[in-house]
Amino acid sequence: MGNRGEHIADEKTLSGLYQQMIDDWNQGDGQAYAALFTEDADYVILDGEHFKGRETIAFSHQSAFHTAFKGSTMRGQVKDIRFLSADIALLHVEGTLRIPGQAGRASEQASITTIVAIRQVGRWGITAFHSTRMEERPQP
Repeated sequence: MGNRGEHIADEKTLSGLYQQMIDDWNQGDGQAYAALFTEDADYVILDGEHFKGRETIAFSHQSAFHTAFKGSTMRGQVKDIRFLSADIALLHVEGTLRIPGQAGRASEQASITTIVAIRQVGRWGITAFHSTRMEERPQP
């Protein structure tokens, strides 16, 4: 599966890929956001809606950036990267979405996301993305 030095470089690249996602989201740029995904990517959002393909991801995000998520900001961090092979990585990331104009808990939504990234033609791209809302649960 390659040596540790290769994985360190790939981990840095993959962390940068996630940061680029956040930056593109914060700029409200659906095309740039979707460019980080493979052509046939799967994208599942918090409510379970499934988008298939880079073009659909770009269109749906650009639309959302003009409506429900207008002016929203994302922040987050990579929690774990595991290499399934030299060219396939599984990432778990935590993020928080801030939505202006929303009150209370609706204004800030925390999530954990599973990302599968693959290396094609020397470039890492996201091929699967599944986000789940993190809910506070009362302690027993």
